[in-house]
Amino acid sequence: PLAEAALATRQAARDAQREKYEKQVEDYYAAVDEDGNGRLDRDEIGALLKAITGKAPTRQGLDIVMKAAGGEEAEKAGGVTKENLLRALKKCDSITPLAQSREPSS
Repeated sequence: PLAEAALATRQAARDAQREKYEKQVEDYYAAVDEDGNGRLDRDEIGALLKAITGKAPTRQGLDIVMKAAGGEEAEKAGGVTKENLLRALKKCDSITPLAQSREPSS
């Protein structure tokens, strides 16, 4: 029972942390959507990742995120939606390093 309680506590903490990261991505998403179309192009995603992590993503890292977020198809559609970006960051396991990132400035 004690081990189960500890496991449940860790899972709850991970869930809360993931919600925090998703909120952070959403906050930055709105801030970097320069044209306000609800979709981010490659440059805007690079700006979002830089804002969150404090450093510009590598070309390879940005390629991986873009591919996971829909790749050329998303770019042809005008950019990546917030939902697809969140899914891509989870898929790339990029959401975890965001734990050490800074808070968005209001």
